[in-house]
Amino acid sequence: VIEDLLVPEGYGVTRAMSGDEALAIMRSRAFLPDIVLLDCQMPGKHGFEVCEELRRLYPDSLPVIMVSANVEEGSLVRGFNAGANDFVQKP
Repeated sequence: VIEDLLVPEGYGVTRAMSGDEALAIMRSRAFLPDIVLLDCQMPGKHGFEVCEELRRLYPDSLPVIMVSANVEEGSLVRGFNAGANDFVQKP
């Protein structure tokens, strides 16, 4: 859904279908994206684990926004503790 909103506005989107794939894509690139929109619930490594790993790799230079249908306080806290810059509810 998010891709359907961003692409018509001219944004480039690279989709990963799992946490491991997301990390592999990030490690293979010669450049960082402007932002990472990271689903909390992904196959393999979930979004919180991916966010923690991204923070180890790119401590200050990569904005990470967690995206989830579950915006309960526990998920918000977990996302921010993992290193997310913000948290948005899925449209």
